[in-house]
Amino acid sequence: MNRSPLKSAVRIVHALLQRSALMLRWLWYQVTVFVWDKPVPLSTRFYGRLRVAYVPSHVSVGQSCGFGHNVFLSAGREARITLGDMVTLNDNCVFVASKSIKIGDRVAIGEQVSIRDQQHIHTIGKGVRDQGFEVAPVMIGANTW
Repeated sequence: MNRSPLKSAVRIVHALLQRSALMLRWLWYQVTVFVWDKPVPLSTRFYGRLRVAYVPSHVSVGQSCGFGHNVFLSAGREARITLGDMVTLNDNCVFVASKSIKIGDRVAIGEQVSIRDQQHIHTIGKGVRDQGFEVAPVMIGANTW
């Protein structure tokens, strides 16, 4: 297979730029979001924008985790979000914790998934906003998709 030197050079530059972008995202989130709690391992990959509702974030991230585009994490003042090793959060995932969300090791979470540890109380004839909500910790075990 004959490849032109120009194509090879373009592939090399493209690979270097991709790796540089991953490192810059990691550094940015390290110093803006995770500096308040537990540092994020160097093996963590941010493939797009990470949104965090509160800083300090109260989010723990294990080894070799991956974050897709536009992931949103919201841990309240007394709440915690804990991700085990090798957890993947795909594009547009939403995590909202009032108490606790724990994700085990080697868990893959698909696109557009919303995980919340609270639900609204609802009785017929009353508006949802006036009834409050119930809170219970969420735990997803290891090796789950």
